[in-house]
Amino acid sequence: MPEESYAYVAYFYQEDGTFLSKHNSAHSNTPVGWGLTPIQKKADYMQVVFPLTDVPDDIYLEYWMQGVSHNITVKNSEFAHNRRQGVTIGGAHDVLIANSAFHHMGGAAPELGIDLEAGYNLNHNIHIKENHFYDNARYDLILYDGRNAIVENNHFASTRAIGLAISEPFKYEK
Repeated sequence: MPEESYAYVAYFYQEDGTFLSKHNSAHSNTPVGWGLTPIQKKADYMQVVFPLTDVPDDIYLEYWMQGVSHNITVKNSEFAHNRRQGVTIGGAHDVLIANSAFHHMGGAAPELGIDLEAGYNLNHNIHIKENHFYDNARYDLILYDGRNAIVENNHFASTRAIGLAISEPFKYEK
């Protein structure tokens, strides 16, 4: 299926049917095939239209309502002895994690210091710098999904874990 067929237009309305606005995913700054649609605060409902010219036999659609955090800073902190992980970045734009320690994570997978995963690439512009990772069970840092992360001047010292793992869903865009 051509990428253009994944584009959609969301129309927002008030309860009485008054039209408020529309959002065209083809004109947004997000990759084709997924997107963030800002929901207008006064909207009571929306209609999503997929202008397909060549309709395939097998269409799959998921529409999630998920908030995205913006401008998050974590500095000079310690995350230790957690059963699963130290920090999960699960839907955020413009995040800085700096000068912090992540250690002794273990007990339930993924057992790591920082987990960058939200589903559908909601993480964007993440900066992880000058942190110290040690004694984590499986990983120190996973870039599972999202776009555009800078990982610099970190110390990965977990001897029985993978320091930095980057999964296929994670992308870097210029």
